[in-house]
Amino acid sequence: MLCIDPGLRKQLKPHIGQLQDLPTLRRIVANLMPRMLMIRQRIPRTRWKFETTQFGKEYIHSPESSATRAQKVMGFNIGEQDSIIAMAFAQGRKHQVVNIGIDVMRVPDQRPGMDVEKFIESHSHKLAPAEEAYVVPALSADVKIRRLCIMLTVKEAYMKAIAQPAGFDRSRITVNLPHKLLVDGQPQYGWEFRLFRANVGVARPKSAIAPVEEEVYQCATAIYRGWKDRSEFIFADADREEMNTWLQFLTVHTVTKCVSALHVGAEDNLIQKESP
Repeated sequence: MLCIDPGLRKQLKPHIGQLQDLPTLRRIVANLMPRMLMIRQRIPRTRWKFETTQFGKEYIHSPESSATRAQKVMGFNIGEQDSIIAMAFAQGRKHQVVNIGIDVMRVPDQRPGMDVEKFIESHSHKLAPAEEAYVVPALSADVKIRRLCIMLTVKEAYMKAIAQPAGFDRSRITVNLPHKLLVDGQPQYGWEFRLFRANVGVARPKSAIAPVEEEVYQCATAIYRGWKDRSEFIFADADREEMNTWLQFLTVHTVTKCVSALHVGAEDNLIQKESP
Protein backbone atom coordinates (compact mmCIF):
# COMPACT_ATOMS: atom_id res chain seq x y z
CA MET A 1 0.00 0.00 0.00
CA LEU A 2 1.11 3.56 -0.64
CA CYS A 3 -0.07 6.91 0.69
CA ILE A 4 -0.23 9.89 -1.70
CA ASP A 5 0.61 13.12 0.12
CA PRO A 6 2.50 16.38 -0.57
CA GLY A 7 5.77 14.63 0.31
CA LEU A 8 5.33 12.18 -2.55
CA ARG A 9 4.39 14.96 -4.96
CA LYS A 10 7.56 16.84 -4.01
CA GLN A 11 9.75 13.77 -4.53
CA LEU A 12 8.18 13.02 -7.92
CA LYS A 13 8.32 16.62 -9.20
CA PRO A 14 11.70 16.20 -10.99
CA HIS A 15 10.23 13.29 -12.95
CA ILE A 16 6.64 14.34 -13.72
CA GLY A 17 6.69 18.11 -13.27
CA GLN A 18 4.31 20.28 -11.29
CA LEU A 19 1.34 17.93 -11.34
CA GLN A 20 -1.43 19.17 -9.05
CA ASP A 21 -4.28 16.93 -10.18
CA LEU A 22 -4.51 14.20 -7.51
CA PRO A 23 -6.54 11.65 -9.55
CA THR A 24 -4.02 11.85 -12.40
CA LEU A 25 -1.06 11.51 -10.05
CA ARG A 26 -2.74 8.58 -8.34
CA ARG A 27 -3.35 6.91 -11.71
CA ILE A 28 0.31 7.38 -12.72
CA VAL A 29 1.58 5.84 -9.50
CA ALA A 30 -0.99 3.02 -9.69
CA ASN A 31 0.28 2.13 -13.15
CA LEU A 32 3.80 1.94 -11.72
CA MET A 33 2.85 -0.50 -8.97
CA PRO A 34 3.32 -3.70 -11.04
CA ARG A 35 6.73 -2.46 -12.16
CA MET A 36 7.72 -1.70 -8.57
CA LEU A 37 6.64 -5.22 -7.64
CA MET A 38 8.79 -6.82 -10.33
CA ILE A 39 11.79 -4.68 -9.36
CA ARG A 40 11.41 -5.91 -5.80
CA GLN A 41 11.18 -9.45 -7.17
CA ARG A 42 14.46 -8.72 -9.01
CA ILE A 43 13.02 -9.72 -12.38
CA PRO A 44 14.30 -7.48 -15.25
CA ARG A 45 11.73 -5.75 -17.45
CA THR A 46 12.94 -7.73 -20.47
CA ARG A 47 11.88 -10.97 -18.77
CA TRP A 48 8.24 -10.29 -17.99
CA LYS A 49 5.17 -9.01 -19.81
CA PHE A 50 1.52 -8.23 -19.25
CA GLU A 51 -0.99 -10.75 -20.54
CA THR A 52 -4.78 -10.93 -20.38
CA THR A 53 -7.22 -13.77 -19.83
CA GLN A 54 -10.14 -14.35 -22.18
CA PHE A 55 -12.30 -12.43 -19.69
CA GLY A 56 -10.02 -9.38 -19.71
CA LYS A 57 -8.19 -10.06 -16.42
CA GLU A 58 -4.65 -8.73 -16.58
CA TYR A 59 -1.71 -10.65 -15.10
CA ILE A 60 2.08 -10.79 -15.36
CA HIS A 61 3.83 -13.62 -17.17
CA SER A 62 7.54 -14.14 -16.66
CA PRO A 63 8.97 -16.92 -18.85
CA GLU A 64 11.80 -18.70 -17.08
CA SER A 65 14.20 -21.44 -18.08
CA SER A 66 13.64 -23.18 -14.76
CA ALA A 67 10.96 -25.86 -15.01
CA THR A 68 9.74 -25.02 -11.51
CA ARG A 69 8.93 -21.42 -12.47
CA ALA A 70 7.90 -21.88 -16.09
CA GLN A 71 4.20 -22.27 -15.31
CA LYS A 72 3.95 -19.58 -12.64
CA VAL A 73 2.41 -16.16 -13.20
CA MET A 74 1.74 -13.11 -11.04
CA GLY A 75 -1.91 -12.25 -10.57
CA PHE A 76 -2.57 -8.70 -9.36
CA ASN A 77 -5.17 -6.01 -8.91
CA ILE A 78 -5.04 -2.37 -7.84
CA GLY A 79 -7.47 -0.28 -5.82
CA GLU A 80 -7.27 3.44 -5.15
CA GLN A 81 -9.19 6.25 -3.50
CA ASP A 82 -8.24 9.70 -2.26
CA SER A 83 -4.80 9.41 -0.60
CA ILE A 84 -4.19 5.68 -0.87
CA ILE A 85 -3.23 3.16 -3.53
CA ALA A 86 -3.31 -0.55 -2.77
CA MET A 87 -2.16 -3.57 -4.75
CA ALA A 88 -2.97 -7.22 -4.09
CA PHE A 89 -0.89 -9.89 -5.79
CA ALA A 90 -0.25 -13.62 -5.68
CA GLN A 91 2.21 -15.86 -7.48
CA GLY A 92 1.45 -19.38 -8.64
CA ARG A 93 -0.14 -21.32 -11.44
CA LYS A 94 -2.40 -19.21 -13.60
CA HIS A 95 -5.73 -20.69 -12.45
CA GLN A 96 -4.70 -20.17 -8.82
CA VAL A 97 -3.82 -16.48 -8.92
CA VAL A 98 -5.50 -14.57 -11.75
CA ASN A 99 -8.83 -14.22 -9.93
CA ILE A 100 -7.68 -11.66 -7.40
CA GLY A 101 -9.14 -8.27 -6.51
CA ILE A 102 -8.74 -5.47 -4.00
CA ASP A 103 -10.81 -2.45 -3.07
CA VAL A 104 -10.29 0.44 -0.68
CA MET A 105 -12.91 2.86 0.64
CA ARG A 106 -12.28 5.87 2.81
CA VAL A 107 -14.29 5.69 6.01
CA PRO A 108 -16.07 9.05 6.38
CA ASP A 109 -15.16 11.25 9.31
CA GLN A 110 -18.08 11.55 11.70
CA ARG A 111 -17.75 15.28 12.14
CA PRO A 112 -20.49 17.47 13.61
CA GLY A 113 -23.27 17.88 11.10
CA MET A 114 -22.63 14.66 9.20
CA ASP A 115 -25.87 12.87 8.36
CA VAL A 116 -25.05 9.16 8.60
CA GLU A 117 -28.46 8.10 7.30
CA LYS A 118 -28.04 10.19 4.15
CA PHE A 119 -24.58 8.71 3.61
CA ILE A 120 -26.02 5.20 3.85
CA GLU A 121 -28.95 6.14 1.62
CA SER A 122 -26.54 7.37 -1.06
CA HIS A 123 -25.20 3.80 -1.32
CA SER A 124 -28.50 1.97 -0.78
CA HIS A 125 -28.88 1.13 -4.48
CA LYS A 126 -25.79 -1.09 -4.16
CA LEU A 127 -27.27 -3.18 -1.35
CA ALA A 128 -29.24 -6.39 -1.68
CA PRO A 129 -32.50 -6.52 0.33
CA ALA A 130 -30.98 -8.91 2.89
CA GLU A 131 -28.10 -6.50 3.50
CA GLU A 132 -30.34 -3.65 4.61
CA ALA A 133 -30.75 -5.36 7.99
CA TYR A 134 -27.06 -4.76 8.65
CA VAL A 135 -27.48 -0.97 8.58
CA VAL A 136 -30.85 -0.37 10.27
CA PRO A 137 -31.27 3.05 11.99
CA ALA A 138 -31.35 1.49 15.48
CA LEU A 139 -27.65 0.62 15.27
CA SER A 140 -24.92 3.06 16.28
CA ALA A 141 -23.38 5.25 13.59
CA ASP A 142 -19.97 3.57 13.96
CA VAL A 143 -21.41 0.10 13.45
CA LYS A 144 -23.51 1.11 10.44
CA ILE A 145 -20.65 2.86 8.67
CA ARG A 146 -18.23 0.01 9.32
CA ARG A 147 -20.68 -2.61 8.07
CA LEU A 148 -21.55 -0.59 4.98
CA CYS A 149 -17.89 -0.05 4.08
CA ILE A 150 -17.14 -3.76 4.56
CA MET A 151 -20.02 -4.88 2.34
CA LEU A 152 -19.19 -2.40 -0.41
CA THR A 153 -15.46 -3.17 -0.49
CA VAL A 154 -16.09 -6.93 -0.52
CA LYS A 155 -18.45 -6.50 -3.48
CA GLU A 156 -15.95 -4.37 -5.40
CA ALA A 157 -13.02 -6.71 -4.68
CA TYR A 158 -15.08 -9.70 -5.84
CA MET A 159 -16.24 -7.91 -9.00
CA LYS A 160 -12.67 -6.96 -9.87
CA ALA A 161 -11.44 -10.50 -9.19
CA ILE A 162 -13.85 -11.89 -11.79
CA ALA A 163 -13.31 -8.98 -14.20
CA GLN A 164 -16.85 -7.63 -14.06
CA PRO A 165 -17.42 -4.16 -15.57
CA ALA A 166 -18.01 -1.10 -13.42
CA GLY A 167 -21.67 -1.07 -14.48
CA PHE A 168 -22.40 -4.44 -12.87
CA ASP A 169 -25.46 -4.28 -10.58
CA ARG A 170 -23.97 -4.56 -7.10
CA SER A 171 -27.35 -5.32 -5.54
CA ARG A 172 -27.16 -8.75 -7.20
CA ILE A 173 -24.33 -9.56 -4.77
CA THR A 174 -25.23 -10.35 -1.16
CA VAL A 175 -22.49 -10.25 1.46
CA ASN A 176 -23.74 -12.49 4.27
CA LEU A 177 -21.09 -12.00 6.95
CA PRO A 178 -19.19 -13.83 8.19
CA HIS A 179 -19.65 -16.91 6.03
CA LYS A 180 -21.17 -16.38 2.58
CA LEU A 181 -21.21 -14.34 -0.57
CA LEU A 182 -24.13 -14.91 -2.91
CA VAL A 183 -24.82 -13.77 -6.47
CA ASP A 184 -28.46 -13.81 -7.54
CA GLY A 185 -29.15 -15.85 -4.41
CA GLN A 186 -26.60 -18.56 -5.23
CA PRO A 187 -23.66 -19.13 -2.82
CA GLN A 188 -20.24 -18.59 -4.37
CA TYR A 189 -17.82 -21.13 -2.96
CA GLY A 190 -14.04 -21.20 -3.08
CA TRP A 191 -13.32 -17.56 -2.20
CA GLU A 192 -11.10 -16.08 0.48
CA PHE A 193 -11.81 -12.51 1.57
CA ARG A 194 -9.44 -10.58 3.82
CA LEU A 195 -10.82 -7.50 5.57
CA PHE A 196 -8.74 -4.88 7.33
CA ARG A 197 -8.43 -1.18 7.98
CA ALA A 198 -5.53 1.06 7.05
CA ASN A 199 -4.88 4.22 9.06
CA VAL A 200 -2.62 6.66 7.25
CA GLY A 201 -1.26 10.03 8.28
CA VAL A 202 -1.50 12.51 5.41
CA ALA A 203 0.61 15.65 5.62
CA ARG A 204 -1.37 18.89 5.31
CA PRO A 205 1.40 21.52 5.49
CA LYS A 206 -0.97 24.42 4.79
CA SER A 207 -3.29 23.46 7.64
CA ALA A 208 -2.67 25.34 10.89
CA ILE A 209 -5.06 23.08 12.79
CA ALA A 210 -3.83 19.62 11.77
CA PRO A 211 -0.56 19.52 9.77
CA VAL A 212 -0.91 15.73 9.73
CA GLU A 213 -4.43 14.41 9.25
CA GLU A 214 -5.38 10.79 9.84
CA GLU A 215 -7.47 9.06 7.21
CA VAL A 216 -9.02 5.64 7.73
CA TYR A 217 -9.66 3.23 4.87
CA GLN A 218 -11.62 0.00 4.83
CA CYS A 219 -9.85 -2.54 2.63
CA ALA A 220 -10.93 -5.89 1.22
CA THR A 221 -9.13 -8.46 -0.91
CA ALA A 222 -10.67 -11.38 -2.77
CA ILE A 223 -8.90 -14.40 -4.24
CA TYR A 224 -10.27 -17.64 -5.58
CA ARG A 225 -8.90 -20.64 -3.64
CA GLY A 226 -11.01 -23.34 -5.26
CA TRP A 227 -12.76 -24.78 -2.20
CA LYS A 228 -15.87 -26.73 -3.14
CA ASP A 229 -17.88 -26.33 0.04
CA ARG A 230 -17.14 -22.92 1.53
CA SER A 231 -15.81 -19.40 1.28
CA GLU A 232 -13.89 -17.71 4.08
CA PHE A 233 -13.90 -14.20 5.52
CA ILE A 234 -10.73 -13.34 7.42
CA PHE A 235 -10.96 -10.30 9.68
CA ALA A 236 -7.26 -9.49 9.65
CA ASP A 237 -7.48 -6.63 12.16
CA ALA A 238 -7.89 -9.25 14.89
CA ASP A 239 -4.30 -10.46 14.42
CA ARG A 240 -2.01 -7.54 13.60
CA GLU A 241 1.13 -9.62 13.97
CA GLU A 242 -0.04 -12.10 11.34
CA MET A 243 -1.25 -9.26 9.11
CA ASN A 244 2.23 -7.78 9.07
CA THR A 245 3.47 -10.91 7.28
CA TRP A 246 1.48 -10.09 4.13
CA LEU A 247 0.71 -6.35 4.32
CA GLN A 248 3.38 -3.78 3.55
CA PHE A 249 3.38 0.00 3.12
CA LEU A 250 5.72 1.30 0.43
CA THR A 251 7.88 4.34 1.00
CA VAL A 252 8.28 7.43 -1.15
CA HIS A 253 11.87 6.36 -1.81
CA THR A 254 10.68 3.12 -3.43
CA VAL A 255 8.42 5.04 -5.81
CA THR A 256 11.03 7.60 -6.83
CA LYS A 257 13.59 4.89 -7.55
CA CYS A 258 11.11 3.21 -9.84
CA VAL A 259 10.18 6.44 -11.64
CA SER A 260 13.85 7.29 -12.20
CA ALA A 261 14.36 3.89 -13.84
CA LEU A 262 11.61 4.02 -16.44
CA HIS A 263 13.76 2.89 -19.34
CA VAL A 264 14.87 -0.73 -19.52
CA GLY A 265 18.61 -0.25 -19.00
CA ALA A 266 18.24 1.89 -15.89
CA GLU A 267 15.74 -0.54 -14.42
CA ASP A 268 18.09 -3.49 -14.90
CA ASN A 269 20.90 -1.54 -13.22
CA LEU A 270 18.62 -0.80 -10.27
CA ILE A 271 17.81 -4.50 -9.89
CA GLN A 272 21.52 -5.35 -9.91
CA LYS A 273 22.23 -2.76 -7.20
CA GLU A 274 19.46 -4.15 -5.00
CA SER A 275 20.53 -7.76 -5.45
CA PRO A 276 22.33 -9.31 -2.45
